[in-house]
Amino acid sequence: SQCYPLLFVLHGNGGEPDGFQYQYDDMVNAGEFVGIYPAGHERSWNLGREASTANDTEFLEAVADSLLSFENLNNERRYVFGFSNGAGMAHTLGTESSYFSAFAAVVTSLTTENIPASGSGNPSVLQILGEDDDLIPYEGGEGVAGHVFLSGDESARTWAEHNGCTMDAVNTTLNDGSVRTAYTGCIGGGEVVNYKVANAGHDISSEFEGGLAALMWNFVSRF
Repeated sequence: SQCYPLLFVLHGNGGEPDGFQYQYDDMVNAGEFVGIYPAGHERSWNLGREASTANDTEFLEAVADSLLSFENLNNERRYVFGFSNGAGMAHTLGTESSYFSAFAAVVTSLTTENIPASGSGNPSVLQILGEDDDLIPYEGGEGVAGHVFLSGDESARTWAEHNGCTMDAVNTTLNDGSVRTAYTGCIGGGEVVNYKVANAGHDISSEFEGGLAALMWNFVSRF
């Protein structure tokens, strides 16, 4: 009798989808969403400098298309969680696909080769980045695999400008010293939110902000 949203969860480089299923079992079993756990070719997502040369936007859209015939799936509510290389793929889906209305990118910002353009959609964006990340430097510059990353602040601002948000961001310092930056008033009522997580590297605690999974789901599911 219900119609469920879809959550695509994208693993990091060298990862595989099996590692994520148990993390979301409780939410899936509670009827929050149907979990989709795709595997990237060569255990990576093709961001231009990876082991894979697959067209991953086309692949993930094909997975979504294969689910259109199921009456109990709400294909108007497709979301993405991405981690590391998978977060880079989430940004890529934001720039190349209109299939997903919101995404959460954990420990990866936009790169200089992956910037939203005039033909890109306007997804709501949640970035969660470690301030001490050696692979994806928070302040921007060259990082893992030779990618040149925008700083966390610039990445969020780029999405906010593209999405037509009110550019007066609201900054909030959390009890642990982390900083939350929020842009609202975006096209279609969307938001762009960035977390600069204090004392964190390329791994965000599952307990961050009371629970990382719930934090991300509570954000994307509003769009």
